[in-house]
Amino acid sequence: MTVFRKALSGERDQLIDFGNYVFSHDHRPHDFKAILPKVYGDGHEIESFHFVAEEEGRIRGMIAAYPHTYNVAGNTLKTRFIGTVSVHPYTRGGGYMKKIMQMIDEEIAADGTDYAALGGQRQRYRYFGYELGGMALSFVVDTANLKHTVGPLDESISLVPVEAEDDALLDQLYAKYLTRPVTGRSREEFYEVLITWGSRIYAVFEDVTCVGYLVLSNDGKRVMETQLDDVSRLPDILNTYLNWYDQHAVTVVVRRYETALIDVLTPMAEDVSIENNLSYKIYNYPKVLKAFLELKQQHEVLEDGSFVLEISGKAKMRIEIFQGKVAVTETEDPADWVLADTEAVRYLTSPEPLFRSVLPACVPGSWFPLSFGMSPLEEF
Repeated sequence: MTVFRKALSGERDQLIDFGNYVFSHDHRPHDFKAILPKVYGDGHEIESFHFVAEEEGRIRGMIAAYPHTYNVAGNTLKTRFIGTVSVHPYTRGGGYMKKIMQMIDEEIAADGTDYAALGGQRQRYRYFGYELGGMALSFVVDTANLKHTVGPLDESISLVPVEAEDDALLDQLYAKYLTRPVTGRSREEFYEVLITWGSRIYAVFEDVTCVGYLVLSNDGKRVMETQLDDVSRLPDILNTYLNWYDQHAVTVVVRRYETALIDVLTPMAEDVSIENNLSYKIYNYPKVLKAFLELKQQHEVLEDGSFVLEISGKAKMRIEIFQGKVAVTETEDPADWVLADTEAVRYLTSPEPLFRSVLPACVPGSWFPLSFGMSPLEEF
């Protein structure tokens, strides 16, 4: 008999061992305590957000629904990230994932979570109401770009690797992080988040002054996050990085709301791509839309307007911007635009409206897509 339940107190080691075994069997050797210390590191309680399928006292399936809280343009949003989806290789095809995902959906719908996110095959998770959305931009900068734009190496710039014990330096970097329009990391978890999936942190110094940080992927080929006091210095900083670490090119990952970085990178980069971020499921449309419209309003002029949006089976709301004030309120007025749940994620958050005429005439064209998406370091 299969029992589907929440993990129990004291099962921490068993959960980690099971995830390590399944992912190592299917992909490559995994050590979740090392690659996801923000979740599985020593001292973290994990049982409360893991769901399991158990047969004869042994775990045969497991999914985590990691909770987190974000501040988006002054709005507090509760999120979940679905991850460590694991089914024992000898017991697949038994419907474990479907049942566990249903359990997670029921808990999320009841506990006030505003939206959930996951990575994985698109159609596989669409069955559970998730759809590709959000927006990420990737700028490729190579040594030739820098040679013709910034010239010689700026000797005043240095990059200093940051370790867990560098408390004073991490305090400085964390203060800089808090100036971002989207935040959600405590000081205690800051370092563990920045080293997700083997990423490396570099404090950026100009002479003896710390002016920001870069987070590099494990292979050094991607800048996962950039926070600088003066973003116009990024070309010189990238020049220092490519020269010091003998790299030919680096890809800088940017969120849509990081417009100052986009302004610096666009005229210099060899290439840029706009892509979906993750798969999302929105549970509280009024709250999420208000937060991300207000975020977009921080970097773009949004025209005044009003329309009624209905998400089939979920919500009907009037979305209005008047004299710069965003309001999203539930209504019984007739809908101007009716969308299925997965359509809403695509049309409101993904790059699709940039390339296809999906917005009806009643919807102001400047509003969508939203500046929606999670940092790679937030991923599970």
